Amino acid sequence: MGASDNPMSVGLTFFYEILRRYTKNKFCTFQIINLTIAVFQKLDDVLKNQPLQK
Repeated sequence: MGASDNPMSVGLTFFYEILRRYTKNKFCTFQIINLTIAVFQKLDDVLKNQPLQK
């Protein structure tokens, strides 16, 4: 299973590429990415705790 098979990984890569093009400030981009990853992880935890599918 490669990283490209993970939709979250693809989403983050895509998001990073967009940010990289539109944000000249590297530190700002890094902060936004860290915040986004934290949000994704929180969502992931919430989804894991919800027994939506077996």
